[in-house]
Amino acid sequence: MAKATPKRQTLNSITIKAMAARAKKEKLRPYLTRDPRWGPGLCIRVFPSGSLFWYYLYRRHGAAIWYSLGQWGEEPPLVDLDSAKTKYAIAAAEVAQDRDPQADRIAKRGEGTFSELYAGTDG
Repeated sequence: MAKATPKRQTLNSITIKAMAARAKKEKLRPYLTRDPRWGPGLCIRVFPSGSLFWYYLYRRHGAAIWYSLGQWGEEPPLVDLDSAKTKYAIAAAEVAQDRDPQADRIAKRGEGTFSELYAGTDG
């Protein structure tokens, strides 16, 4: 079975809103789409609930990595188109420098474990 490739279409805030509404109304299967103008790897995934999530897709040692840039929306903490492009540019620069932004994110999660935090209290 062939791998699904992201659909290509011109995207802006109006078409993104329309995708969310259509997905929610028609209960479409989740799909991935991208705009070729943005650069390789910046995609938006559309879910049947109408939720949309930004991803940067890249390869590291032959494996595909899905780096989440956040959920689409126009109000913080949600990520709009311009913010997604900025986050993408930062992550793509890290990958170009042979760094792995996904691995860095996972490593940061391990910082400040519960036992370390508890040891700092009087308990």
